[in-house]
Amino acid sequence: MSAEEMMRLIGGLKVQHGAIFNPPASRSDIEFFERSMQLELPDDLKLLYSLSDGFDIGMFRIVPLTEALNYASELKKGQFYLAEYMIYSDCWIVDLGKGNGYEIKNDQDTGKRFGEITAFLSAFLEGGVEGLFEQRVEV
Repeated sequence: MSAEEMMRLIGGLKVQHGAIFNPPASRSDIEFFERSMQLELPDDLKLLYSLSDGFDIGMFRIVPLTEALNYASELKKGQFYLAEYMIYSDCWIVDLGKGNGYEIKNDQDTGKRFGEITAFLSAFLEGGVEGLFEQRVEV
């Protein structure tokens, strides 16, 4: 995915849903996260965090890297929190233990799994991300 495509997708979140974006994570922020977690982020996640280090849409949030690092001990090696809803009532994690790829899945290991951030965000926009206490976002 190109930077332009990612900007178009997250720009839609701002226009359609009033997303509030955090400042971008710097390259050194991303490298610190990778070193601390002993993993390498996939390119699409690096791109997302280099555009915005997390964002909020109401009670749904993409978790900033520092916050994901703070909660790392709660998950298995190679996993971190990507998104949360209602103060961690529903959570989605990135699981990098899938060979060359990764999965985004609900922390209860239920529902649809996503193989890239754009698929996850697109499903959120369409109201197809399980969790959210069955809330559906109207597009």
